[in-house]
Amino acid sequence: CKTRLADLAVSSKAIVLDAVQQMRLTAHSKSEHFVRNVILKTRGDDLSVLKCLTDNKGDFHSMHKLLFNDIQSEGIRESILKHIQVESRIQRAHSTLGTAKGKVRDVKAWVKILSDVDDTLLSSGGHFPAGVDTSFPRKQVYPGVLDFYRELDLGRNGPNHWPIRWPGNLVFLSARPHIYKDMSESKT
Repeated sequence: CKTRLADLAVSSKAIVLDAVQQMRLTAHSKSEHFVRNVILKTRGDDLSVLKCLTDNKGDFHSMHKLLFNDIQSEGIRESILKHIQVESRIQRAHSTLGTAKGKVRDVKAWVKILSDVDDTLLSSGGHFPAGVDTSFPRKQVYPGVLDFYRELDLGRNGPNHWPIRWPGNLVFLSARPHIYKDMSESKT
């Protein structure tokens, strides 16, 4: 796992982490070491992108779950958290100092937007316990909300500076996030 990591794109690393989470880390005695190697060999904005890709799959497997539930070794967890801390300080320094990396980094929207679904994205039609809004039929997308979410998701610089295939920053809080992610993607 160490020798070919440099050949993997960030999206491939996210797929590897997802596969390890799906099969469960306990399935192989070296799984936690594989995870550590993937994360420690990812730096800068690529590390931020890896986290976004790991978190935006539409299931319950996330970077947080990986680090705080799936990884059992305290030493491995600490080495990953230390790496994330060091990389975040480097990225903040680039932004603060206005370096070339910092300027590229500042174009991206690094803020996560959390949204509920019922009576925020979709009308509940007043069906308890989902919500109380009866002004629109049940499951109707509120007028303008998808455009509003798109603007929030693009960040302050808008679509002209949005990198192709860049993961979004909008996260739905729901017991069924994959349903709403699919719907919002097909309507925007």
